[in-house]
Amino acid sequence: MNKKEHLLNTQEKHTKPKLLPVILLTLVCLGPYGNLILDIINHDYYNILKAALLTFPTLIFIPIVWCCYIYSLKKYKKY
Repeated sequence: MNKKEHLLNTQEKHTKPKLLPVILLTLVCLGPYGNLILDIINHDYYNILKAALLTFPTLIFIPIVWCCYIYSLKKYKKY
């Protein structure tokens, strides 16, 4: 391993994972869910299918993002 690769590896080990992008991504992914709830409350049945099709993938994506953040945080604390 040359010096440049060694510096990149040490930089990755000491870079703390940021919480703000994870929170912002969570809020963005909750948007379709809020839209679905509002469509149900307002009895706007024309848009429910579109909202539901956007809601379920984003609700699956949120825990994946948080698990990746927690994994990288544990990895950071390990070093």
